[in-house]
Amino acid sequence: MKVKGILIILLSVAVAVGVVVAWVCFRPKVCEKIEVRIEYTGPDSIITPSEILDILKNQGIQIVGVAPGNVSRSEIVAALRTNVWFDTLLNLAPVGSSLVMDVRLKSPILAVYPHNGLPYFIGKNGEMLPDNSRVCSPLMVLNGNVKVPSYRPNKNVSEVKSRVLSGAFALATAIDKDTLFASQLTQIYATPNAEFEVYNVVGNHLVRFGQADNIDQKLKQLHIVYDNALVYMGLDAFAYVDVRFRNRVFATPKTNL
Repeated sequence: MKVKGILIILLSVAVAVGVVVAWVCFRPKVCEKIEVRIEYTGPDSIITPSEILDILKNQGIQIVGVAPGNVSRSEIVAALRTNVWFDTLLNLAPVGSSLVMDVRLKSPILAVYPHNGLPYFIGKNGEMLPDNSRVCSPLMVLNGNVKVPSYRPNKNVSEVKSRVLSGAFALATAIDKDTLFASQLTQIYATPNAEFEVYNVVGNHLVRFGQADNIDQKLKQLHIVYDNALVYMGLDAFAYVDVRFRNRVFATPKTNL
């Protein structure tokens, strides 16, 4: 009897321990902290991780102390969209006791200085973005005959009826993708007849693009001139390089001015 009693006691203890271990191992886990990772083109700190957390807090989004399965992705996205620089919530996943959040911000490609308004930015997807002192990275600049309203919240270039703005955005996008010209063609000047001249900061000359049509063809012609002529003569040999015409390039030497 004594042996049987001891076995019963041991079995009861084992069952109790098993229940405790099972409860510890399988109880619902909650987020103990949030790790925010920012994806942005450039070194600027447009929005910091702590500011992302402040946005969620101000919008009443509770994450810490909540089980990951009960965290609403759609509510987080809606909260972050209250900031114009938010683009996409790339990832939202539990890692251990943390919730990892990867946030992509909008990246400006063009700084616009209107003739009759305050400056603003155009993002890489054509979105209008407000002026921001935190943007310190060198950007292409649009100035000259830019007679369009200033920054409009939640608007895209495609929604603003401006041939100058849409043309400059198309030109800036093509130049930004060109490994040679992205660092050389830094300023777009809009003429009164809605044509464009682009300043080459390395060669200290102007490239006359004309209207924003056949941009790829014009850049190809410019590559031919740079690769086969200016590379030998020097980028600063000309005051103007004119690629407005198909299969023809005109250049004005500085010595003739």
